[in-house]
Amino acid sequence: MLVREKKYFIVVSSDREVADFAWAHASVPVSSADFLRKLNGALREKEFSGDEDMMDELTEKMLGDEDEEDEWSVSKGSSRRLSKRRKAVTRALNKL
Repeated sequence: MLVREKKYFIVVSSDREVADFAWAHASVPVSSADFLRKLNGALREKEFSGDEDMMDELTEKMLGDEDEEDEWSVSKGSSRRLSKRRKAVTRALNKL
């Protein structure tokens, strides 16, 4: 789908190969942990009336794999500036 259409997509995946493919085809990959944080924050802002224990359990399951090294944890260059990729991910998350 990414290859056929030349449009900007936001791809939610923690798979490194999928993320690399998305970057190569002018799309922005967002890790599932970042997406879940954004979703959880939006639900809490709107005072989600559902079962909060269920959301907390889902959050724990999704974020339980944080022991693995994040693809953006290796930094090069100025520590005060975000990388181009990290800026693109931040812009994509702000659009959601």
